[in-house]
Amino acid sequence: MFDKSLQAESDNLWASKQYYPKTMIIELVELDQESVRSMFRNLFNEDKSLEERINIFIEKSDEFLSYLNQVKPQEIERKQHYHKDVRAIALYLTFKYPEKYYLYKFRETKQFLSQFSNQTLSMGWEPAEKYSFYLRNANELRDILTSDKSLIETYEKWLKDNYYIDPNYTFLTQDFLFQTSYKDWAKALEKTPSVKIETTKCQQR
Repeated sequence: MFDKSLQAESDNLWASKQYYPKTMIIELVELDQESVRSMFRNLFNEDKSLEERINIFIEKSDEFLSYLNQVKPQEIERKQHYHKDVRAIALYLTFKYPEKYYLYKFRETKQFLSQFSNQTLSMGWEPAEKYSFYLRNANELRDILTSDKSLIETYEKWLKDNYYIDPNYTFLTQDFLFQTSYKDWAKALEKTPSVKIETTKCQQR
């Protein structure tokens, strides 16, 4: 079931060079399906704090990795489960709650924050802390984008033409964030009359 859930022509969200979270989760499912199911149920439990859920998922993955190496040893020991940088966890949350969460890649996120916020990601922060900080700033960006009526009208027409919905404009925000992560988009926005960036509003840690 998990394998079929992550299928696409381009699979770089869950498999790329030295990054194999899907393969690892499948191994864990084969080892103990119910325990992995419990990990995901806890991750998706919105009654708990986001940071708590992320921390528990990582802790359980750590435990599983150690156990997996014991019961299914390989010639080269598995060194990681690929979930400590939050990229895969953000993927699971976004697929489950696309109206609330955003995909996460460290390089793109750091570039976005370097232009948008007075503070950027620190390697010393815990994974859950990084993602929470990123979410706050992404939501701030969404507020800026949705204040542009012309942009929203154009986007709404595109959604209608493509039979798609994005009620909270998270996909719009995500696309803008990733597409502009290699450009100085802050200067470009300053030249747009209908958009005003107030840097004092940018979320702090």
